[in-house]
Amino acid sequence: MATIALPIRQLEHSVRVETNKARAEMEWAVFYSREREVRPVRMTFKLTLRALVLKFALASLARNQQLLIRAYQVADFTRCSSEEILKKAESLQKISQRGRPVVEMLRSFGLTKKIWESSLSQLEQQLDHFDSIATSLRMSADSETSLLMGLAVEQMAAD
Repeated sequence: MATIALPIRQLEHSVRVETNKARAEMEWAVFYSREREVRPVRMTFKLTLRALVLKFALASLARNQQLLIRAYQVADFTRCSSEEILKKAESLQKISQRGRPVVEMLRSFGLTKKIWESSLSQLEQQLDHFDSIATSLRMSADSETSLLMGLAVEQMAAD
């Protein structure tokens, strides 16, 4: 378990940091977008620059989120205690909660949103995936739920 836990922790940290960077870049882009009315040429240039930086930040975030999803998919949680599994579920839930406002704000952004539209849909799907993984981890940490799920699978297999 120790060999998988470290990369997952590193990836989780990386996703958190990149989400914060994307949020900061987005806030600058919103500021420059509003200031374009006052100083159109200068702010349009700065907005374009921030939009491009944001595009690359979102692409990097999407790559790291995909790596984190893959790490969770191959991780062996059989040696983890229920408390450890619940901590991992909570961590994924926090990542999802931090990412959703960024995606929502970027979805409502103006014309430049076309620049990062492909990354946005991917990020949104990945956040949904994090929620699913977190739910699965919570269910596996609960012995009663695990037992009921096992019985349901057996019942379906028998039918």
